Amino acid sequence: MLTCEGIDEMARYAGKHEEVKALTKKAMGGNMSFRECLTERLEILQPTAQLVQEMIEMKPPGITPGFQELVDALKSRGTEIYLVSGGFDCLIVPEAAKCGIAPNHVIANTILFDKEGKYAGFDKNNFTSENGGKARALQYLKDSFKFNK
Repeated sequence: MLTCEGIDEMARYAGKHEEVKALTKKAMGGNMSFRECLTERLEILQPTAQLVQEMIEMKPPGITPGFQELVDALKSRGTEIYLVSGGFDCLIVPEAAKCGIAPNHVIANTILFDKEGKYAGFDKNNFTSENGGKARALQYLKDSFKFNK
């Protein structure tokens, strides 16, 4: 739904794009799992709550053209809308809300911060933090809410 890759934008904003880009390329070659790559990229970035907030304020992620119209069409049919993403909820949830999608209808990775706002890891219990996680998230939604399709 967003017009950008959140981790790439964070890396650019933090001045660490080349390091993160190299790891992404390595992972795309099948040399590491998604979780390993996510862990290493976030370790390089060390995003703080302040950095994320500043980035959102200075360069908010855009919504893909046509997405709002799709949401409106689905809602007019009475369809429940959920978003499943390997991106970060701190970037997706505010934009989803603009489209009328509730925060509890977004399944995405959560960056964890300590009480001072320093990076403290990410939620490894989240489906989307590992290979095959999106499929498991969809199965969870189907099972939990008795969706037919």
